[in-house]
Amino acid sequence: MPSPDQPKEFRIVAYVPTWEARAVGRSIRRAVASPGAERDTAVQSLKAAGAALLAWAVAGWWWNAPLAISRPP
Repeated sequence: MPSPDQPKEFRIVAYVPTWEARAVGRSIRRAVASPGAERDTAVQSLKAAGAALLAWAVAGWWWNAPLAISRPP
């Protein structure tokens, strides 16, 4: 708990990470428990990550590059 002599802004900032962690936990529980917006968002994020991984793998194979982020030969 912040001391009373600290400005009010510092007290608010000190509680934000805890509040945000609780919000993330609630969203995860909702996504796992039942269908809804949270699950749709999670699925969409996983699809985007999979597409990015596939694009990275194809680019590495196509260009024969050990690091697919580099420019083509």
